[in-house]
Amino acid sequence: MRLITKFIRVLKKPFYVEMLQDSGALAAFGAGILWGFNAFFIRKGLKTSNPFAGALLSLTVTSFIYFILTIFSGSLYETIPPTNLIFLASAGFVGYSLAYLFYYNSIEFIGASRAATITSSRPLLAALLALLIFREEITFSLGVGTLFVVTGVILVSGYGGVRKKSRKGEILAIFTAFCWSIYPILVKEGLRGVMTFFKPTFITILVAIFFYVILISFFKRSHLLLQVDKSSLRYFTLSGFANGFANLLFFIALSSSPVTLVVPLSNIYPFIAILLGILLLDEKITIKIFLGAILIFLGVALVVT
Repeated sequence: MRLITKFIRVLKKPFYVEMLQDSGALAAFGAGILWGFNAFFIRKGLKTSNPFAGALLSLTVTSFIYFILTIFSGSLYETIPPTNLIFLASAGFVGYSLAYLFYYNSIEFIGASRAATITSSRPLLAALLALLIFREEITFSLGVGTLFVVTGVILVSGYGGVRKKSRKGEILAIFTAFCWSIYPILVKEGLRGVMTFFKPTFITILVAIFFYVILISFFKRSHLLLQVDKSSLRYFTLSGFANGFANLLFFIALSSSPVTLVVPLSNIYPFIAILLGILLLDEKITIKIFLGAILIFLGVALVVT
């Protein structure tokens, strides 16, 4: 009965009205949309390149964006406390260096749809971690909304064309989800007391690139980093732009809204990526995609009300 009442209230006042009144929620939603474009660009780029080069190129483009924003914002010489730097560096290592290494290779092994399906479990992990660390309140509507979003993403991502099963790819996707569930908590602590988003974001990406190159060298894949043709270069560059601005919005959202709100809203990225695939790659719409879209819509509506 409570759930029905909540839906009635949502219909009377559309979810986007309340979302527009909450800059954190709006920023998180925008980040999810851009991450959807990012996933689409990655799919296109990997057709003619490899995941190691793709991740590095994307991170490099993103770092350039943040460097420019840092200079023009006048925050280049802003002092960031050592404790914040530790959290930001940890966020870069976990949320980018490790996560990108896992995620790109997971897509390579089991395909984008299955990899996205597994990584979409991150909101539940993040919510539990936030509950334990920040003691944030998990309301009934937030819990049900998160469940709806995750279920919807699983349905949407799990459409046809699944590649051959690979246990290694599944394990890498699980590791990615775990990294991305920790990442927003580290970012939130890194932004505590900091006046601007630009320099902290730039530091996070720089650390990520540094550790990513070390990781690739450790796994003896350095020779693959420059194997990029014109087509993949274009798509990975677009991926870097989309991911760069998405993460900037994500930082903004985390600075003004709780993790348990930001993460579910930003988790619509697989739905956006598949929608782009349908529109631009002539992929068929199945019943699972249709039902998943409805669940995602209702889940987002519950989360932001």
